[in-house]
This record gives sequence, structure tokens and C-alpha cells, in this order.
Amino acid sequence: MAEKPRARILNVDDDDAGRYVITKILTRAGYDVVEAATGRDALRLAGERPDLILLDVNLPDINGLKVCNRIKADPRTASIPVVHISATCVRSENRVVGLEGGADGYLVQPIDPQELVATVRAFLRLKGAEQALRESEEKYRLFLQNITGIAYQAVLQTFQPTFLHGTVEEISGYTASEFVAGGMTWDRIIHPEDLAATDEAWGRLLAVPGSSSQRRYRILRKDGEMRWIQEFVQSVP
Repeated sequence: MAEKPRARILNVDDDDAGRYVITKILTRAGYDVVEAATGRDALRLAGERPDLILLDVNLPDINGLKVCNRIKADPRTASIPVVHISATCVRSENRVVGLEGGADGYLVQPIDPQELVATVRAFLRLKGAEQALRESEEKYRLFLQNITGIAYQAVLQTFQPTFLHGTVEEISGYTASEFVAGGMTWDRIIHPEDLAATDEAWGRLLAVPGSSSQRRYRILRKDGEMRWIQEFVQSVP
């Protein structure tokens, strides 16, 4: 199994001693750390898409608040978590300005090493969850684009479709709106000889959240023609 790549943190602080301490803490915690001492360098290195940015508020060239604004305004870097760090802007109103300006977090120096590492881990977990969601949504979008049958969502108790996509009318003879808006239920077009077994399979889905069912049965199209279909249903808990 390939080793999971280490998360890369951009540590931005014009104070050499403070930057060194944070880098050492994060390196010991297993992260790769890239350093910057100015706002310009921070913006340049943000373009390399680190996993998280620790950003000092007071920088010698560009204020850290403005650096954060520019990072969040750029679609290429907007998703990178930015956590402000400051030893001077420590009042509540300072934190409010920083967070409302786009920062995802705000830490006050001196920072407890355990709090720093825990904060970094929390934001990286959140970023990972958001990335997984985006990937899942992209897979779903591609699935819908390429499907040759019907994809649907339905109320589990009644199997009343709430969403239909694909060759609905070609397969069933009914339009998607007849199902979703017209109150038509899928069980009404199942062949009478296959209905009991289908109801039993659907009943198992109700009894076991997260379970799935795959079976082949007949439907009666709107024009009365019989057609065999292959169905796969996943129950979402």
C-alpha cells in the first residue's frame, strides 16, 4: 500500500523566531512545512496549493488580512483553509475582523503546541471531507451524464419517485413528470406476477437501512407492452 502523502502547511510570519517555533512543532507532528516572511511570498506560495495556510496578521509589505482576502478571492486558492495567527491583534474585535474577512480560524500567540496541532488537524479533516464530497458529486454528475437507463430517488416507504433522470419515457412510456408530479408510483407498472417478489425485496430495504437490492423483473409500459428491466436499489440510511 502506497504511503499517504504528508499534508503541506504554508507558515507565514515575518518574525523569524516565531516562524521557527511553529515550523518545528508542525514538522514534529508529521507535516511538511513551507515558510514565507512576506505577504508577496505568501501569495506566490499559495499558488502552489498547500493544504493549509497559517497567516500572520501583521506582515511588513501586505497586511495579512488583505493577503487572506486575495487568497479567498482567487478560485484556484479559495478552498485552502486559512488560519490567522497574531501576537498583537488579540482582541475579540480583531478576531471578528479576521474571520469576517475570509479566514477560517484565528489563533493568538503564544500558542500552546497541542492546540496548534489540534487546530491544524481539525481543518485538514474538514478539508478532506469537503474534497470527498466534491469527488462524490462529480462522480454522480458523470454517472447521470452517461447513464443509458434510469436513475431515480424515491421515498423509501412508498417508492414514490422524487427524482428521475435518463430514458424514463423510452423505457416505461410514462414521462418523468407523471411520476414525480403526477403521483404515479413505480409499483403500478410492475407486472402482477412479479409484484410480490419485488415488494418483498423492497421490504428488506426498509428493514435494513443501507442495504441494497438487485433483481430483474417485468414492467408493463403505458402502451401495454411488457418489458424486462434490471434494477439496482441502494437504501440510504
